[in-house]
Amino acid sequence: MKLLSFRSYGHDTQDIVQLAQRIGCTTAEGLLQLVKYYYPDEQILPEKALEIRSIARQMNAPHKP
Repeated sequence: MKLLSFRSYGHDTQDIVQLAQRIGCTTAEGLLQLVKYYYPDEQILPEKALEIRSIARQMNAPHKP
């Protein structure tokens, strides 16, 4: 549900990252599939899909020392 209703400011993004890492789902496709699985009747707006892809890129980016 957090993936459908999050705002890109505040703690929502941090919450998504923590939850995604906890369940081992850190790719954009994996996150989008979770939404489709649990909410098959919900439409994922293109803007929301872009934001989810951005979060996944951040999670998978190499960490700079």
